[in-house]
Amino acid sequence: MKTPKIGLFGLGCVGQGFYDLSQLQTPSAVPGKIVVKDPIKKRNADVSLLSFDKDEVLADEDTNLIVEVIDNSADAYSIVKTALSAGKNVVTANKKMIVENLPELMALQEKTGAALLYEAGVCASIPILRTIDSYFSQEPISTIRGLCNGTSNYILSAIYNRGWDYAVALAEAQRLGFAESDPTLDVESYDALYKLIILTLHGFGVLLKPDDVFNYGISNIQAPDIKFAKASDYKIRQVAQAYKTAAGKISLWVTPQFVSPSDPLYHVENEFNGITIDAEHSGTQFFSGRGAGSYPTGAAVLSDVHASLAGFKYRYEKYKSNNGLIPTDTTEIEVYLRTPNEKIFEQISLRNAESHGRNFVTGSIRLAELKRLKPLLEKEKVFLASLPFRQEHSGTAMAGKEELKKVSV
Repeated sequence: MKTPKIGLFGLGCVGQGFYDLSQLQTPSAVPGKIVVKDPIKKRNADVSLLSFDKDEVLADEDTNLIVEVIDNSADAYSIVKTALSAGKNVVTANKKMIVENLPELMALQEKTGAALLYEAGVCASIPILRTIDSYFSQEPISTIRGLCNGTSNYILSAIYNRGWDYAVALAEAQRLGFAESDPTLDVESYDALYKLIILTLHGFGVLLKPDDVFNYGISNIQAPDIKFAKASDYKIRQVAQAYKTAAGKISLWVTPQFVSPSDPLYHVENEFNGITIDAEHSGTQFFSGRGAGSYPTGAAVLSDVHASLAGFKYRYEKYKSNNGLIPTDTTEIEVYLRTPNEKIFEQISLRNAESHGRNFVTGSIRLAELKRLKPLLEKEKVFLASLPFRQEHSGTAMAGKEELKKVSV
């Protein structure tokens, strides 16, 4: 086996975590070169390893493993594509880049034999992707549900448990390093959406684009929503989920969701992530771990590095089997809507609508209709949450309204 030489691209939060942890491990995981942009910025790393020329490191024939942990998805794709094209294995944590370029990246792996691993881009410290791709490769999965974004879960936990408003909770998440200065990808649920698309590829064998899936963020949450949740002993989580319908299709969405104490996700607090998998033979399994932070994510990168050095590759068994699953947006979900402008309800058609006060209602609505209404809902700062998940054979994902307590807000 060729002696490994690692080229690390990026020394930010995740890159620093990986670098620090690599010093504690076997020498094979220590980067031989670290590519950074700013030559002036002080770095907490061996300065002799620093490089400012990405092309030089990519062209180095002795560098046979690239670790890419930069923020910019376009630059990340250029690095990853160049490395794979040269037959170099790659480890990345950039889920946005993965989702935007999945077909090309899969084709490059097939063509060159190089491996691309991206566990750290899904649920940080939880080894969920390798578990799904390998352990569940031959077992049908009916549902994947999870808290895939540690930033949003920290914010929602702080609002619920400490009584903070959204702005205060967000500021604290930023201070702790859980949230970026621009938190849009996290709080508007795009980060969780990208992760769900990756999980769906490996768990169901279905390759989707972000526009195929309805997603909605947490930024409009206010005290009345917490009051409504507590009245029924619910908590609010940002949940990404995919499930196989009775008609043999797959339905996906990412929204804030009320979860009950019987749901494992109810007990996942702060920056932790949690994933439940329902499989045909194994039943329900639950995984939880830290979903944000330098060392949890850096540890996942380090694990992928060791897996890559050992010859591990994703198998993509379910995708290759062409099982015929197709996405559907005809699924109805039960939702809660609250808005400062009650006239907005005149433009929203809910089945079995029930008013719980002047400014908020519950009812069922198809995912396709929610996609159409999304610009209006965001413009009017509507807080939307799905009600506790229960998979129905009719293709409806809902909660029985008898579970809701009456509350005036």
